[in-house]
Amino acid sequence: MEVASPPFEAYDGPLPYLFVSYAHADGEMVFAELARLRGLGYRIWYDEGIDPGNEWPEEIAQALARCAQFVVFVSSRSMSSPNVRNEIHFAIARKKRLLAIHLEETALPDGLDMQMGALQAILRHRMSPEAYARKLERTLPGELRDETTPSSPPAVDAGRARAEAGRALGGERYEQARVLLDQVIAAEPGRAGDRLARGQALEELGCYAEAIADYTEALRLDGATADEVHHRRGYCRLQLGDFAAAADDYTRALEREPGDGTVWNNRGHCRIELGDYAVALEDLDRAIQLDTDDAWAWCNRARALVSLGRLDDAIASAGRAIELDPAQHLAWLNRAWAQLKGGDASGAADDYRKVVALAPDAAAGWHGLGRALLALERHAEVEDACDRAIVLAADDAPPWLSHTHTNRGRARLARGAAREALEDFDDAIGLDADNPHARLHRARARRDLGDRAGARRDADVARRLFAVSGDDAHRQVAADLLVELASA
Repeated sequence: MEVASPPFEAYDGPLPYLFVSYAHADGEMVFAELARLRGLGYRIWYDEGIDPGNEWPEEIAQALARCAQFVVFVSSRSMSSPNVRNEIHFAIARKKRLLAIHLEETALPDGLDMQMGALQAILRHRMSPEAYARKLERTLPGELRDETTPSSPPAVDAGRARAEAGRALGGERYEQARVLLDQVIAAEPGRAGDRLARGQALEELGCYAEAIADYTEALRLDGATADEVHHRRGYCRLQLGDFAAAADDYTRALEREPGDGTVWNNRGHCRIELGDYAVALEDLDRAIQLDTDDAWAWCNRARALVSLGRLDDAIASAGRAIELDPAQHLAWLNRAWAQLKGGDASGAADDYRKVVALAPDAAAGWHGLGRALLALERHAEVEDACDRAIVLAADDAPPWLSHTHTNRGRARLARGAAREALEDFDDAIGLDADNPHARLHRARARRDLGDRAGARRDADVARRLFAVSGDDAHRQVAADLLVELASA
């Protein structure tokens, strides 16, 4: 592996400076950052400044002791480096101003997690280049800059940086590629290939909005990039939930390359999300014609079929996806959904258990398991499954969360815990005021707690909501409860 060369001599003077701690394995990426900061006038000490004749611990301690600001570049490599960890401990003990710049998603070791939890941090890997640059300049004290130093960064060898970025992309070092391409685009902003490459790096880092901007600019600069842009931009839009725009990108991609089964599958996925199930099924059938072993296409096909009410076909499609990829938890989820809708609660529960075994953080799997267990009247297990679903879904609040609270409330009501159940029904209605099942069962909880007036109000609302939805069976249940409450 080629070792990156230090971009400049470390500062060795009497004025305030920042001390940089990093892992040598991150050198290429960190040096690109330091070169930019140095170009902005910041006085920087980093390990390039150690005289080979001096002992490392003494020299590092002296530089740390004199610094005005400590900056650590956080990555999995730096957090496993004894030198970096020692430098962090030393800086904290000396009460230095500390800034952690996260180059990637990194799990901190327990000891460092406790110490660094309260430190100022910049999540570089989650920010656009522009937002990161603004944040960093606002965070670093102005006293660390030389007023006489030009405010613009030094010239970049764009050709060399472009080649290094290509190697970084090929080696799946996406954050490094992004930093290098930031420099290339700043130096030579009019090249479509650079925008396309940075878009790819951003896409792989999960920065989908920024990737879309780069792909769009690449297409503006050079229409010949359309084949790749529409495919990649469609994927980013799909990830952001912009399904209509993603479907449009995939349509344009298929006009140019109609034999790409992945694009047919992805457009089918978008059309499912848009509620166009019959049209989605056509796309997914085409994807399977092109590749009969595409597990994702079979999985999505099962989902479309459930929505169309073709439950037996959905179960068969999900089964085929499972045969091709037994570790694909969404295939198990779709088969469980079809079985539950078809009345096979036991089979659904088995499949939902497989979902949560494969993906313990899949909130939808725990929600579905709770539904299946409720149908089986295994109320204690219902509460456990719903507990997990509610905790996992708390931040996202998916549309089914109201029903999870309803299901847990029903399980609690079944064991006589009417007050706890009432809290769940309140939460369910808070999430979705038009949830008729929550209204119906809150009426029952209020009845059991002696609040008959409140119970009548809820039962009447439930009756009207069921009538609107065309659910005559439950409408009659609500009506019967109203009669019971009126006669008491």
